[in-house]
Amino acid sequence: MLSISNLHVRADKKLILRGIDLEVKAGELVVLFGPNGCGKTSLLKTIMGLSKYKIVKGDIKFMGESISNKSIDERNKMGISLMYQKPPVVEGVKVTDFLDRDEDLEKRLSVSKFFKRSMNDGLSGGETKRMEMYQMIKMKTKLYLFDEPDSGVDVENIVVLAKEINKLMEDKSKSAILVTHGGQILKYLKPSRAVVMLLGKIICHGDPQRVFRAITKVGYSRCLGCKCRGKCHEK
Repeated sequence: MLSISNLHVRADKKLILRGIDLEVKAGELVVLFGPNGCGKTSLLKTIMGLSKYKIVKGDIKFMGESISNKSIDERNKMGISLMYQKPPVVEGVKVTDFLDRDEDLEKRLSVSKFFKRSMNDGLSGGETKRMEMYQMIKMKTKLYLFDEPDSGVDVENIVVLAKEINKLMEDKSKSAILVTHGGQILKYLKPSRAVVMLLGKIICHGDPQRVFRAITKVGYSRCLGCKCRGKCHEK
């Protein structure tokens, strides 16, 4: 579904992604680990097509078609959506201005009471993430990009979001990349695999739970210079 090859990206005149290679197949939920500032969010925003992120080398293909020169709107219409860490408030615009209501989904995400407000206005972290999830699902997304859905969110909201992600992944025509720093949401998910980013590169891959346990135990410092390609996480 998604194919990224030798991707180099600049933002604010600084090279932030340095040769990313990543394949995400239909039906996969890929977890992306890495310390703050390693390029995880930048990778998701580059896939989504935010103008700040300039591809200087390499390519991104979605459903076999290059999207490197396509706009955010074009990528969204193709089926790519991004859940931001901290989405902005959009004054005067309501979700119902551009999306139909879905009573069942509203109930699952407990979002009905927010439809009279401007987007994200006065919402807590968990409420904002639930509204973002509602919008992504209603836009008939094929590739979900989740940027730290468990950041600044209590356990109750994490469980709600995880249940919805698990439900999405039952449809093997959909895929997702999920960035997590603390890893709390992994208790409730069954991701396909994990990759680890450091210094703008993907340097490791492996079983999500084993990778997370290794990171929790020894941190990311041991990953630098590691040549085992994730086999250390299998022990």
